[in-house]
Amino acid sequence: MKKASLLFCAIVFLPAILAGRALAGSASDASTLPQASSSGESRALSEVRAGILIHDRGLFIPRRETGQDLNVEVLFRSPRWKLFQAVWSPRPHVGISINDEGQTSQFYGGFTWEWRPFGNAFIDGSLGLSVHDGHLRTSRPDREGLGSRVLFRESIELGYRFHARHALSFIVDHISNAGLTPENDGITSTGFRYGYRF
Repeated sequence: MKKASLLFCAIVFLPAILAGRALAGSASDASTLPQASSSGESRALSEVRAGILIHDRGLFIPRRETGQDLNVEVLFRSPRWKLFQAVWSPRPHVGISINDEGQTSQFYGGFTWEWRPFGNAFIDGSLGLSVHDGHLRTSRPDREGLGSRVLFRESIELGYRFHARHALSFIVDHISNAGLTPENDGITSTGFRYGYRF
């Protein structure tokens, strides 16, 4: 794994976690799980998810880059602000995906919406931004040309909760610049995650 990738991720990940905690400091959650400590203060953290994704492998998309991504994501409780409530109370999140072969790694942040169609099943969708350490332009057949350092990121995740706090899920996530530059190969990755809800 490239040392530059690790350094890049460490520099951007920790400050973003602290910023996210500050943003959600007055947050609440609609779940039936405990929301407050004995002192009456609401907890900022909602959930932590971690898993392995097959890098650059979409469901029907040819693969250029290789390896797997170690993915860790932190979700915060949705703030009580009217703006958030007006858009169905998404949870802010920050996350990181580190490629085990030194190819494109990313740090990302955004908002996650959750829908529970029945029982303990859930469907999550997210929108946000990603910062990566991959190639902007390349002629190499084994790398993606991503066009810009900051990209749009979206994901969809299907999962099931058990024993109230635990979850297993399947996720597809995608980063690209939405055609804002001529180079816009994009990267789609798929995999499984485990979640623990606070």
